Amino acid sequence: MQLIKTLFALALITTFTACGNNAQKKPELPKLEKTEKPSEVMQSIRMIHWDLTDFTYQNKETAAIASEKKKPYLILRDGKASGFAGCNNFIGKYEEGKDGTIRFIGVQAPRQTCKDYALQEMYYLDLLNNATAYEVSEDGKLMKIKSLKGELRFKRQ
Repeated sequence: MQLIKTLFALALITTFTACGNNAQKKPELPKLEKTEKPSEVMQSIRMIHWDLTDFTYQNKETAAIASEKKKPYLILRDGKASGFAGCNNFIGKYEEGKDGTIRFIGVQAPRQTCKDYALQEMYYLDLLNNATAYEVSEDGKLMKIKSLKGELRFKRQ
């Protein structure tokens, strides 16, 4: 009986180890050279309600889907990011780097599910967590956040 338990334990360990090796590696974000204080551009976009208009996720263009109650949005304030992704509110942190680079850290939302917006929320949060850069239009009304997996596009409310 002890032999069977030992063999079973070895089989489980082998199975989990083999499955773990097949997992895809998370793309590595480039190094971020942090700024000492927020840039003028960052200062101009903080504390603004940015509505998500559309995004590209892994080369697929998608319009942002708004519920009847709420549109997806983003607000940046002093190193903290918050917003609504389609199903849930989210929070996290961000760091600004030199030359328009940005990194979001630990952006997450509760796991409340909603059928119509769940995929959009997953893409939105994944794009933020893999962000590398941001751009703001000259008139300050549009913002893009570029990611290793695509791009988010926002309009100032």
